[in-house]
Amino acid sequence: EYLGLDPSIGRWRDTHVQLEGPAVLALQKVFAEDWLHATGELLQDPGYYPNFEPAPGDCIVQVLDSGPDRRWSPIAYYQNHMFALARERLWITSPYFIPSPSLEEALVSAALRGVDVRLLVPAKSDHRLVTLASSSYYPNLIEAGIRIFEYERGFVHAKTTVVDDWVASVGSANMDLRSFHLNFELNAFVYGEAFVRDLAEQFERDLEHA
Repeated sequence: EYLGLDPSIGRWRDTHVQLEGPAVLALQKVFAEDWLHATGELLQDPGYYPNFEPAPGDCIVQVLDSGPDRRWSPIAYYQNHMFALARERLWITSPYFIPSPSLEEALVSAALRGVDVRLLVPAKSDHRLVTLASSSYYPNLIEAGIRIFEYERGFVHAKTTVVDDWVASVGSANMDLRSFHLNFELNAFVYGEAFVRDLAEQFERDLEHA
């Protein structure tokens, strides 16, 4: 399904990151919690927890997860907080964009205060109903000054966000209520100018095919 083998959609464009250092402990914590939720088994064997070797780096990484085992979504809450703090740019890539009222309001508010808000979505989706639902939000967003781009070089499946020069996120959560409240999702929020710059440059390269 995710190998880009559907000729009607074409190649898949995705974004992944490899985490090293203390952030790995956060990933391990999420895995253990999800395993407990799914199986009822608490992973207590010391073999599951090898000695931790710190890795040098110049980024701070915050790992957040959401799912049906939570009353509220940390990912959605923090994304809205990021959007409220944006002052220069807010660049979002999302294959499935069906925003909640609060998310839509946060994007519109950012655009109205002069933030460069850009949204990159697929021109062709693997779920036509999602495309129709997403496009119903476009008129209101465009009226507020948000620029929407449709990726045409296959299917963009990346879920990334760039906020100014100080933080960017990569993860599995889409901009929709299903991701925030029904699915088990995880996003890494990375604080570091070099990483943010790399993700912004990738966004600009994607726009060349939109």
